Amino acid sequence: MLLGGQGGLGVLAAAALLRLGALRVLLASRGDASSPELLQLQRDYGDRLARARCDVTQAAEASALWQALQQQGEQGEQGEGWHVVYLAGGLRDGLLRANKAAAGVAEVWGAKVEGLRRLLAAAAPAQLRSVLFCSSLAGAVGNWGQAAYALANRLAEGVAAQLQGRVLSVRWAGVQGVGMARGLAGSARYAPLLVTPAAFTRLLEALLRRSLEPGFYDSGDAGAALRVTVVPPA
Repeated sequence: MLLGGQGGLGVLAAAALLRLGALRVLLASRGDASSPELLQLQRDYGDRLARARCDVTQAAEASALWQALQQQGEQGEQGEGWHVVYLAGGLRDGLLRANKAAAGVAEVWGAKVEGLRRLLAAAAPAQLRSVLFCSSLAGAVGNWGQAAYALANRLAEGVAAQLQGRVLSVRWAGVQGVGMARGLAGSARYAPLLVTPAAFTRLLEALLRRSLEPGFYDSGDAGAALRVTVVPPA
């Protein structure tokens, strides 16, 4: 299950998972737009790729998503629950000193923190097998004009940490040419921090093959990962 699945990163993840042999991939997103890449995936993979419109920042919609899957007999991998890849997020940059940061806090917080919290809370234990949470390096080191985004990622890591052994969380700077990182390839500051689509695909494969121990990591383009410490909120 890919949350935020109809954005550029979601389409990249869906394509990678289907190529790796996933029998069923569900794209769940607030919107219903269809990019040419997504339409092509649907033509290539047919019923293996499903879509659902769901705003997980709303508790009722998060609950309805899980209930619908249960009623349809969708039990995830081998009936043992879903692998969830949480990609949802949004940027509303603004400087605190200019009093522009507060306007976007609710939107940024909702996508990263409330959405993840409500999705996990609504799932029955048997429905959830593992979670890959795509966090941001901004949560560790901050970024100019992104106080709300950095805080949201850091706190969402705390929400994910409560899964204790079923979560793989990786702090990305971004994936080259995709999603929020689109247009950063020419940036002298950010381009060296971006990971390749191939590195992102390797992480998804690790999730499916269980070849990377659950925990919290910083990303490396070569596939290396450094463990970091995350303390769950009280």
